[in-house]
Amino acid sequence: MRTARIEVHREPVSIVRGSRDRIGQIILNLLVNAQQAVAHQPLARSRVDVHLHGDEEFVYVEVSDSGEGIPEGQLEAIFNPFFTTKGAEGTGLGLAISRRIAREAGGELEAENLPQGGARFRLKLPVRPAASRPR
Repeated sequence: MRTARIEVHREPVSIVRGSRDRIGQIILNLLVNAQQAVAHQPLARSRVDVHLHGDEEFVYVEVSDSGEGIPEGQLEAIFNPFFTTKGAEGTGLGLAISRRIAREAGGELEAENLPQGGARFRLKLPVRPAASRPR
């Protein structure tokens, strides 16, 4: 079984708005996509980085990989339902559903290609107001 080196960098962050299960679904989808993006590389070059950080208004989860990146001109199309760059391996629903979940929580999901190669997905979620946090 092929795998990748995964590095996690995290800072303490606030509680965010949204369902734990649904946000977990987004993060799982991003990790699976990143692993698939590096699956054809030599193991020594297969890398996935996860960065968790935030400020007073938002929490950010960034998942980047050392793969080939997203084909030119498709950075927005990858979020369209049934659009896939994976051929028969993908349904084209994961990123569309993930973006919808992020937006329903008041956040956003975006993608970009990295200058050194690979792609980064940035999940931005609003911090839950202190008055509505569980005690």
